[in-house]
Amino acid sequence: LAIAVIAMLATAIVKVNAASAPKPEKGILVGTIVELTTLAMMGDMADNLETAKDRAEHGFPVALIEDETATVWILSYRNSAPASHMEVANKHVQEYIGMQVVVQGLKYKNGGVNAIRFSTISEY
Repeated sequence: LAIAVIAMLATAIVKVNAASAPKPEKGILVGTIVELTTLAMMGDMADNLETAKDRAEHGFPVALIEDETATVWILSYRNSAPASHMEVANKHVQEYIGMQVVVQGLKYKNGGVNAIRFSTISEY
């Protein structure tokens, strides 16, 4: 009986978690690639571009600041191949830090956090 109750609770928890997962939306964003700690601590990417690039190379978080809304989108990368895995975006955006770009991918919004799992990026 105890095992049956535990199994029912586990099933209910899985169903609740699956129902509350954010649904992604396909989309395109235009904005500037930034390294978040440099932007937050120094405020100006243009004067601190080398610092931002160095930090991104060492794994500090990167994001896109959307031109139209100034919304911050945390970046992750996923190759467009069907069996590919999600990766940290840093090596894929390194050359674009401080530049205006266009990215295409799946946009997620949950609890005030915005993320895009992009598959393509190019200079705008």
